[in-house]
Amino acid sequence: MGEKTNNPFHDDLVQSVGWDYFDGFLEGAPHPIDTTAGGIGGDTGNGQTYTCGFVPNKIDGGADAGACRFVDNTCQDLTVSPAHPTPGRYCLEQGGIFVPGKTCQQAPPDSLSFELTNGYYVWPRVINFPDGRVDSFPYTRGFVGEATTSSAVSWINSEKNANKNWMATVAFPQIHTPYQQVPESLLAPGFADLSHLNCTGNNTNNIAAYHLLSNQMLERWTPRLDVSWCRLG
Repeated sequence: MGEKTNNPFHDDLVQSVGWDYFDGFLEGAPHPIDTTAGGIGGDTGNGQTYTCGFVPNKIDGGADAGACRFVDNTCQDLTVSPAHPTPGRYCLEQGGIFVPGKTCQQAPPDSLSFELTNGYYVWPRVINFPDGRVDSFPYTRGFVGEATTSSAVSWINSEKNANKNWMATVAFPQIHTPYQQVPESLLAPGFADLSHLNCTGNNTNNIAAYHLLSNQMLERWTPRLDVSWCRLG
């Protein structure tokens, strides 16, 4: 017998219940944070644990410089600067994996992997098309909230002038554990830099950090909010 599931329709669930189009995160909650930060840490890497899914700065147990590698084999050397105060976090936000203490001219470690889910930043994306096609991308890289909004805006712009009735519903997975820092590009001037915080687990000793992270997730990206637009008649 096959694996038991409460979703017999799998990735075409939304289409099976009557929606023409769906693009986004289909599961109930984000996957756990990848504490290897793309295979860099952990047992097969350098042995370190990166609780927020990215390599922090040296003062916080990480590195101030390194190579930001991307799935298309491109690479960017990064170091601490006013533009990139935490290079490892910036690299993750761009969809890359930060290799601490290395340059793009050096070979990447064998442990590096782009096939590891990572909270809100590497997640399974599903697209249901009106013609019945289903595309699945199990390791979509980039903050899920930004991808959800961009997709919704694109679809609404394509439909708003059409001579037909339509409705769009946009649902964000935030604010749900695990807590992670939102992209720095979403933060207004003056917001605290939370790159140094510990993100993992439900340890009551970490409640203060969770409050800061969850508040910033709430304030900078509307969570658990269903927003509907429609054109009727």
